[in-house]
Amino acid sequence: QSTGELESSFAMKVITKKEGEGEADDKKKDSGPVGAIIDPKLSQNLSIFLKRSFKVGYDEVCRRAANLDEELFTPSVVVLMNNYIPSNEDLESVKNFLADGGDPSRLPSAEQFCIEFAKIPQLDLRLKAFKFKVEFEPKKIEIKPDIQAIRDATKSVKESEKLKKILEVVLHIGNFLNAGTARGKANGFKLNSLSKLGDVKTTDNTQSLMQYLVRVWQEKAPDLLKIGEELKIEAGARVNINQLTADLAKLTKELDTVQKSMEVIQKGGEDDHFHEKMTAFIEIASKDLETMNKNFEDATNEFMELVKFFGEDPKAMGPDEFFKMFKALVDDIEGGIKAIEEARVKAEKAAKTAAAKKGGVAPSPKKGLGIPGAAKGAQGMVADELFGKIKAGNVFRQRREENKE
Repeated sequence: QSTGELESSFAMKVITKKEGEGEADDKKKDSGPVGAIIDPKLSQNLSIFLKRSFKVGYDEVCRRAANLDEELFTPSVVVLMNNYIPSNEDLESVKNFLADGGDPSRLPSAEQFCIEFAKIPQLDLRLKAFKFKVEFEPKKIEIKPDIQAIRDATKSVKESEKLKKILEVVLHIGNFLNAGTARGKANGFKLNSLSKLGDVKTTDNTQSLMQYLVRVWQEKAPDLLKIGEELKIEAGARVNINQLTADLAKLTKELDTVQKSMEVIQKGGEDDHFHEKMTAFIEIASKDLETMNKNFEDATNEFMELVKFFGEDPKAMGPDEFFKMFKALVDDIEGGIKAIEEARVKAEKAAKTAAAKKGGVAPSPKKGLGIPGAAKGAQGMVADELFGKIKAGNVFRQRREENKE
């Protein structure tokens, strides 16, 4: 066999491209889509957001965002869009792509949006101002009731005659139980002592001191049992004053930031109504915030004076803790009423059952005012003496006079 035959049988064949075939492949490659050239995560999230939120072109989206168009932009869309604001580096990357002759139609949707975004002067600042505008009213609606709740609760506790008489009873009972000791001549007591009224039990463990007091009030001063109707403290007991202070300060600071941004945002043309709309809004928002800050200052001062009046430290006790003690008192009184009624019904049923077995008539349940730790003969005297002094307003006055001597 000749070497020529060997070469023709096994040598690698040279493939020759047809004329223009390589250029077509290169052209096809250059005309395909381009991957993300801004932050990949932002590109993906922004693309999803744009697809779900808008049915108009990106140029119109940016133009209407710059003009605070609340028809296209719902509050939730404004807030979300602020999460996807492209950075200056992102915008620069898109700009460089175009400067190098890149075809914008090959870019992902997020990058195409960035092209339109960069055409509006300070659109990032406009969107932040837009966000503040749509969030202001909901935040105001959250803050104002809390301020009013503090004022209402403070006023009701300060002016409650029923509360004053109840506290007089508790003081007198406490001094009676502690007679003969250093604590038997107290001029007052800490408010957290009110929570212990349900813990003190009679010697036979059948009732608490709170239940005893409720029995006394039912017979001697039933009007005091309506204390819950007089104290408007439920809303005030839910207010965290530190959180309220922070929320109001944040809102005030955000308004100040928006006002300063207005000075650097350039007008974009005759159809740019951003400054017109924001100026009108800021005028109203500034007045609202001024009123809220003044009312909050007044509410705080009134509350602190009340806390001091009750011998507590206003720096260590907020409305939530302070008013909750009175709320617990009301709940304990209402719980005592319920327990006494349940005991009465149970006693009646037991008496009827016993009478039925004996074939007689069930006796009426005995009403006892057994004060824990007091002798039987002293029970009625304690109650009568107590309410005689309270009626004359002498309980606290007597303690103050004894303390002077």
